[in-house]
Amino acid sequence: MSKGSKLSERLKNTDRAKLVASVLKFVLLLAIVVSVPVYLFVFKRDIILEFENFDDVVAFIESHGRESVLIYFALEILQLVISVLPGQVFQIAAGYIFGLVPGIIYTLIGAIAGTAITYWISYLLGRDAINLLIDPEKADYYIERLNSKRAYIIVFLLFLIPGIPKDTITYFAGASNIRFKPFLILSILGRMPAMIGSILIGYMYRSGNTLGAGGILAFAAVVFAVCVWKRRELSRFIDRFYDKISG
Repeated sequence: MSKGSKLSERLKNTDRAKLVASVLKFVLLLAIVVSVPVYLFVFKRDIILEFENFDDVVAFIESHGRESVLIYFALEILQLVISVLPGQVFQIAAGYIFGLVPGIIYTLIGAIAGTAITYWISYLLGRDAINLLIDPEKADYYIERLNSKRAYIIVFLLFLIPGIPKDTITYFAGASNIRFKPFLILSILGRMPAMIGSILIGYMYRSGNTLGAGGILAFAAVVFAVCVWKRRELSRFIDRFYDKISG
């Protein structure tokens, strides 16, 4: 066999190995991100049904007694990793059950753990696996910005603005060049206003200040609705901001 033929054969084997690795990574990612929600909806639908409203969430967490904090940690992490559970409802419940300061502390710990797990899942599996699960154009859009010199400012804005799929962005971050520690810090800082607001709603509701809780909830709903309504303008704003700081 000539040197050219050997080189060609090696390249083919390398391509096959990359393909097999990409497929295996995709299967693993699918198992983590898809199989858990499917399992819950098909075999444990009673658990999902318990989270239909706020009272059910509170009753479920409180029913575990001393383990209620651990259950809350698990729910907070789960909703960040696979996005199958209503995270904001859990955070309101945390303020109602644990109080303002403990609720913030417990939620921060859960958010840090969930964000870290999601980031490292994506980092270990790589961009090819992410592209197989998520629209490559969408992935390219966010990963390009996360690879820019001013990525950290963009991360803060993306996590601060309501209506942007933050958990999906964490998967993009793991597949980008952005470093874990600054990403984690800035993403948590970006989450905090909405997070504290949700916990405060639960705390005020438990304290009997339903008017204050309703006011915060109404304000949050208006901000969210405006951000969804103006999502194209917000997207263009981030694009202009990206162009300005990377130019």
